[in-house]
Amino acid sequence: MPRQIKLTPSTHVLRIAVFSNENNHKLGDKALGGNNQEYIIQELKSACSEYTVKADVFPLTAKSLKEGLNADYAIVRCATQECCDNLIALHKQSPLKSIFVIGAGVNDFVALTRKNPILKEIPIIRNDNQDIAEDMADFVLTYALMAYRDVGYYSDAKASKKYAPLELSKKSDFPVGIMGGGNLGGAVAEKLTANGFNVSIWKRTLGKAAGLKCLYGKEQLPEFLSKANILINLLPLTKETSGILKKDLFAQLPNKSIVMNLARGEHQNMQDIIEALNKGKLSLAVLDVIDEEPIPQHHAAWDNPKIILTQHTAAKTRIDRACRNHIEKILAFQQGEKISARVDLEQGY
Repeated sequence: MPRQIKLTPSTHVLRIAVFSNENNHKLGDKALGGNNQEYIIQELKSACSEYTVKADVFPLTAKSLKEGLNADYAIVRCATQECCDNLIALHKQSPLKSIFVIGAGVNDFVALTRKNPILKEIPIIRNDNQDIAEDMADFVLTYALMAYRDVGYYSDAKASKKYAPLELSKKSDFPVGIMGGGNLGGAVAEKLTANGFNVSIWKRTLGKAAGLKCLYGKEQLPEFLSKANILINLLPLTKETSGILKKDLFAQLPNKSIVMNLARGEHQNMQDIIEALNKGKLSLAVLDVIDEEPIPQHHAAWDNPKIILTQHTAAKTRIDRACRNHIEKILAFQQGEKISARVDLEQGY
């Protein structure tokens, strides 16, 4: 339901600039309602019946700047230098109160922002819509249950016409370790715990993880890894986490562990994953992301039977829900309330 807010004359109109790369994941977004700027504007207006939403599409032109085009907020769907240049020009003409990023990840936009001091002045808000977290939790539960019920074994047995049923496994034989305790990691942990799995979380820094076993920092990483038969990566991509899924880390896991990378392709060393699978250190890799997307035909992951590729679909941003989420935050901001999911540029997320 829309927020019930008493309006004053100065808050009747929301001026919003919309930046969207028309070619960004175009096919994937079509099923979710479209990726074009007009669609985003339509959803913004639909999400806010209390205000008149005046939205303009970008990139800016010299003519539009000369005519005094301005905005209070920016909704960003792309992370390009052109987008940043436009945001800077817009901010100089009419200071932006905040920038809202529609996608779940902000690492590309943060990297560009760090290079532009002017943008550092503007609060950046990421999309923390719970629908994304719920989708991610369902995805992980699906593959955790498949491992627990030996689905892979029976698929191979069918292919080789081998009738040799196994004893039913125990969920206690599949302790799950989640790297990353943010919005997504927390939702995944809650879902798995509710379904009987033993779950622990590892975070780079101290933080809250209500009711869950949580380990922190490099010192406790070996202990965390040693008990993770299923390892799930949901870390934000930063300089410190880039390439973290590599040979040295795999060596600390129990033999025949399962690795799921659901964050960014840059987190993983593909050659090390394939080597660990071939040597039996890993029994399966579920990769929602890859180092090259779209995945080229020659990529080694296509031909490896121990790699499942889910093509960046574990949790997709639904434009309508993201717009509603950001409108809620804008309305709260208008009323002077503190809003969640502000990006820390130092940490990178």
